[in-house]
Amino acid sequence: PGAFPPLVGSPWVTGSPETLVRIVLNGLQGPIEVAGATYNGAMPAWMDALEDAEIAAVSTYIRQLGSNKAPAVPPEVVVAIRKAVERTTPWTVADLRAAANPGRAP
Repeated sequence: PGAFPPLVGSPWVTGSPETLVRIVLNGLQGPIEVAGATYNGAMPAWMDALEDAEIAAVSTYIRQLGSNKAPAVPPEVVVAIRKAVERTTPWTVADLRAAANPGRAP
């Protein structure tokens, strides 16, 4: 409790597939709010352990877990993000918001 947010019903999971792929690739650190509760754990990065198709499969599984009904993540999305994002550190919520809205303040 307080460390790991739920995956089912989370807009971080069911929203933009690019956001979820960024999190799976590079990990996440710092506080994040889901369903009105704040969590402050750390998710490890999987970019060095999983291939693009595996990242897409894991992301798709999470997006369709339980009552989640989000569309599948094609491997091409993972390939594009991996090429475009030159990041070696975990994301924060502010970083993810900035990445989703380039040119705008988080």
